[in-house]
Amino acid sequence: MNFVPHCWHWFLSSHQISNTNQETEDTINEFLNMFDYSMYIGALNGIHISVKSPLELETDHYNYKKFYSVIMLAVVNCDLEFTYINFGASGQCNDGSVYTRSNLSKVLQHSIYEDYYMMINCIKIQSHLIVDSAFVLDRTLMKPFPERPDMPQYNTIFNY
Repeated sequence: MNFVPHCWHWFLSSHQISNTNQETEDTINEFLNMFDYSMYIGALNGIHISVKSPLELETDHYNYKKFYSVIMLAVVNCDLEFTYINFGASGQCNDGSVYTRSNLSKVLQHSIYEDYYMMINCIKIQSHLIVDSAFVLDRTLMKPFPERPDMPQYNTIFNY
């Protein structure tokens, strides 16, 4: 038996991003209870995994960190369990572009996620993933404030 397909089958059968109203509500409540953060459905990040580049594709896999890689983009829940993995984008890509082209970005456009929201100063904040600064800010992704020396304390606290 090939190890990787076996692990992948196990992952797909036992882990997935919430896709029903009840699962979404449960996930939001778990994050609220554990971290006191509302509308949170997971943390998304990417990592470069070192590879031996296929011949004639060296430039596609050479990344800004100066080695050949593929990107693994993953979401974890509040228990740090994987709920989504996208593996294999070439190392020259950045996390944000991999996310934009992934099926995850399409899944998060589903009305299930729009149905869970809160209003803050007349702004609708829907359920979302927490990401780092490599991603673009949109209604499904919440990223930290840009770091500045004179950043207000409440922004620093939010970033923490």
